[in-house]
Amino acid sequence: MTLNTTPQWGQQADAIYNDLLDAHQGLSFEESQQFNTRLLLILMNQIGDRDILSQAIKNAAIPVSDANDQDTKEPTGQTDTQD
Repeated sequence: MTLNTTPQWGQQADAIYNDLLDAHQGLSFEESQQFNTRLLLILMNQIGDRDILSQAIKNAAIPVSDANDQDTKEPTGQTDTQD
């Protein structure tokens, strides 16, 4: 399988982002970091595929400005996350 980097949220993107922001309301910095860690582990468990997770970890290590440059230079060709 290949990591899907195509946005999947459609019209729900703003609502999902607001849900994430709302979840952080009233949390200290440390509590917010703990929340992010728990959420990450839950989502990693949901994905459950080590190859996909390894690809995601590598992509996350790329600074945003570098990732944006790559997106404009060449398509990733990564569109399918299902078996």
